[in-house]
Amino acid sequence: MKRFPFPVLSVAAFLLFAPLPALTAQTPASAPAQAASVEANRKALNAIFEAYWQERLKHDPEFASVLGDKRYNDQIGNYSVKAVNDGLAREENVLMQLMAIDPAGLTNEEKTGRDLLLRQFAEDEEAAEFKEWEMPLDQGGRHRHHLPATGGPVELCHGERLRRLDRAAARHSQGL
Repeated sequence: MKRFPFPVLSVAAFLLFAPLPALTAQTPASAPAQAASVEANRKALNAIFEAYWQERLKHDPEFASVLGDKRYNDQIGNYSVKAVNDGLAREENVLMQLMAIDPAGLTNEEKTGRDLLLRQFAEDEEAAEFKEWEMPLDQGGRHRHHLPATGGPVELCHGERLRRLDRAAARHSQGL
């Protein structure tokens, strides 16, 4: 299953030309409407950030456990090609939502958060071409998909997670 990257150039062009409407002259009568629009953009941006964060925790339960979120302690991450492609599709959906938000009037922190997330999505899409999920080791010789060290909130789920990993490994070896 091969994913075709969405046009990264369109993202770059959007980031380059998005500020242009803010440079046009504004009439004093449009100031209250613009303030409401900026506040709506700010709320929409924060809602996108929150939804993306919750999705990330849901689809990377080991990461959630490391952070102390116990909701996903009994789950393991899915590193299949389908899961990776689904993740890229989710990122593309969030990317389109982010691009629909006019950054004019946002605080510097909000603009930076938006730009960093857009950059991360573009990098993920470019990296998909190299199929990193098929590489069991990283450049340092470490396993890419490993359990976090035990201790703290992770210790509670370590046994259940190991049992699930054993079952997943058995299913995988049957498919070979």
